[in-house]
Amino acid sequence: MKKYIAITLVALMVLLPAVSALQTVSNGYYNVYVDDTDGHFTVGTGSLHPTPNTNVLYGGGSSLPGTSFFSVRTYPDNAEYYAGSAIELISNNTSGNVITSQYEVIPAAGGGSILDIEREHEIHGTTLNSSYISISTTFTNPSSSDDISFGYLEMWDLMIALNDEAISRTIQPTTAWSGMFKSWNTPSFVALEVTDVAPPLSTFSIYVPFNSTVASSSMPDVFIYGEWSSVGYWGYVPSGGNDDSGVAFIYGPDSDNAITLAPGGSISFTQYITTSAESMNIPAVHENDWSPVSLLPLYRTNLASATERWSCIQESLPEDPSEEMTALIDEVSTFMGGATSLSNPVYASGQLGRALAVMNEIEEGLGIDCNA
Repeated sequence: MKKYIAITLVALMVLLPAVSALQTVSNGYYNVYVDDTDGHFTVGTGSLHPTPNTNVLYGGGSSLPGTSFFSVRTYPDNAEYYAGSAIELISNNTSGNVITSQYEVIPAAGGGSILDIEREHEIHGTTLNSSYISISTTFTNPSSSDDISFGYLEMWDLMIALNDEAISRTIQPTTAWSGMFKSWNTPSFVALEVTDVAPPLSTFSIYVPFNSTVASSSMPDVFIYGEWSSVGYWGYVPSGGNDDSGVAFIYGPDSDNAITLAPGGSISFTQYITTSAESMNIPAVHENDWSPVSLLPLYRTNLASATERWSCIQESLPEDPSEEMTALIDEVSTFMGGATSLSNPVYASGQLGRALAVMNEIEEGLGIDCNA
């Protein structure tokens, strides 16, 4: 469904003049975008990130916010208000690495705002391993006479590069990778880690910290890792998994646990997101330290040596090689092509081994030794 929406939006952009703009901030490692029309937002990697100019939240790689948003439910009437509709964006401004947005919650019956909201999307840090994003939301009761009780739901539509499905695990306690959807009441783990496929083959991980020594997300009453098209709506109960995923932070999930503000009162909540565990001092998970990724420096050295050896062989090749020799040359070229792809180090190492074996045959046939 989401892909269809994206395609439709692109088509409309071609047919219609632009009617909205974006506020954008970047530190080179991350880009944050907030729509001037509805306040929907997204996050992407910047040009300095190891996986540059791609998605952290859906639409972040193409500067198109639209599927990550927040909402409010008031009590005791259980009326729901969503950003871009009954939560009206009043202003949207950028200063430094912060986008500040002002909203008003307008009831269906009309009248003035029943809840004023200020949100700040901020990028912190100047290096990859010090950079992270915070989203802070402050609610103020504008009434001079009446309390207001409400709940707040923050939803992020996750996307790791081009993969819209994901797997997750908790860190400390560390659980096994799983694609199944789940909810937690007042999370006790240090962070949630989400990625596309299990390391060492993953593109990168997204970290959502709850008990970090650097900064911790305001503890929600309920935290959900669930299906994107439902997780952003009140009353969703996660089931199934291995599908398009998102997360929801819920504060004041029902009338018994409502947030209540006296006239003029305020309360703030903050959540954090990063692709660098080090930036939030999230403990390293050591279960994969033995993986081929740890051997990449040695592998790169071996690949460089093999490349030099192949150049030496090519300099000694006859101008008109035999069919058998030509077939061996083609094999080396194929295997060396596979050996230069480091996205799968196990596969690449196997290809390098095959290339070296064929080089031995060629050297024996030519009576040379390029491995000296």
